[in-house]
Amino acid sequence: MGRKATNGGVEVRGNSMRLHFVFNGKPCKETVYVNGVPLDPTSRGALEYARKLGARIREEMRLGVFKYEVHFPASRIGVAASTGTGFYLGVRLDDFLARQRIAHSTKGAYRATVGFWKRVLGEDCDIRTIKPDACVKLLEDEGYNSTVVRLRLGLLCRMLEMAQADGLIERNPLAEAREIKLKKSPKKRPDPFDLEEVDAILEHMRERYSAPVTAYWEVKFFTGLRTGEACALDWTQVDWKRRTLLVNRTFTARRLKLSTKTDVVREVNLNARAFAALQRHHMACGKPSSGIMFPTGTNTYRRHDHWQDRYWNPTLDALGLRFRDPYETRHTYATMLLMANVPVGLAAAQMGHSVQEFTKTYAKWIDGERNAVAIAQVDRFIAQETQATRERMQTPLKLVA
Repeated sequence: MGRKATNGGVEVRGNSMRLHFVFNGKPCKETVYVNGVPLDPTSRGALEYARKLGARIREEMRLGVFKYEVHFPASRIGVAASTGTGFYLGVRLDDFLARQRIAHSTKGAYRATVGFWKRVLGEDCDIRTIKPDACVKLLEDEGYNSTVVRLRLGLLCRMLEMAQADGLIERNPLAEAREIKLKKSPKKRPDPFDLEEVDAILEHMRERYSAPVTAYWEVKFFTGLRTGEACALDWTQVDWKRRTLLVNRTFTARRLKLSTKTDVVREVNLNARAFAALQRHHMACGKPSSGIMFPTGTNTYRRHDHWQDRYWNPTLDALGLRFRDPYETRHTYATMLLMANVPVGLAAAQMGHSVQEFTKTYAKWIDGERNAVAIAQVDRFIAQETQATRERMQTPLKLVA
């Protein structure tokens, strides 16, 4: 059991001993080392050694000659005090990243953000000089929308909070960043394909690429799967009798993740086009009961950039279609559901959305038919009024004698 420590006190913690003391008004806890090895609390004279070290530190502080790095060279505070590099942005960001316990795919996003801040601020930037307004301007100058600005600013702020908790800095220079008003970015609206465009795309692929390629894109167009979900498809997910597809995995950052983006497993009812595409592909593959549905030649998962760069981009270019991201295949299927008058609740469930999010994203198509009816009524009213006006103008005026 550890002892409750006081200023300059000693704490036994597992197989080591820690000193508690106050430095620059901040409580500190440091492991006691002897010849580069943590002091063993069970060794003879260990407690007395630690107490004497604590007393020496208090005396050095009183005389104003205490050097943190001399007593605790391995400490983050010691490194910062001795060389100044502990205040370097690059050092602090690397330390922050190393201490995170996050998913592989999330770590990739964190690395991208860390790389961004190193690039725009400089790895040797002193974290004590960081200014909120300057950081926001750097992000907005890069053209990022408000969501990305908040995410990247948030990571930098969390790194600084960690540095503050470690006792490296007295205050977080980005503490007030949450109060900064960001420029509102227009949200990118869905830009779906119409059925004529869909058929043209699939026909072009059918003529030029292998059958699995066409099957992949046809399944994407007529199931609304997210890109990672489509890349991760396995034959075990198909229920041929019930004509459903279980969506319970995704392939992202070159790794298979046994959950979806929202961590919600869903069942997609296969319409005739999707079911027929899967049947043809299943037959061509020899009717396997399991295995990757659209593998590479070495039986691994194909990355989304492979599907896009090799097949999608050249097809749109050859057909002269306005470029749209492959994610628009998902928006295309969502709008198909709505134009077919599928109830909003069922459509949202098929897409893996909450009803609220689905309604917000596809409001234009949900309200489309109702709006068309309303505008038609306006057109009829205007036509009637215009006709009535013409009739009045053509009627001769009666002169009063």
